[in-house]
Amino acid sequence: MPCAPIHDLGQALAQPQVQAIDIFQVVPEAGLRVVGLPISFDGRRPPMRGRAPTIGEHDPEIRPAAAGDA
Repeated sequence: MPCAPIHDLGQALAQPQVQAIDIFQVVPEAGLRVVGLPISFDGRRPPMRGRAPTIGEHDPEIRPAAAGDA
């Protein structure tokens, strides 16, 4: 029967393997620490380019103006 230690989040994040693969990244402009892409190219993980848009942030750019707005 397989077995392993059960860790809380802090203990899991402190594991040497988690540190070695550098899977956690900080989201620009938000300061949030999140799981990065689970792939690497030539030993490097692609960086986070930016945060996700907020609800409605790009509405003016992607929705046509209402008929009454003209």
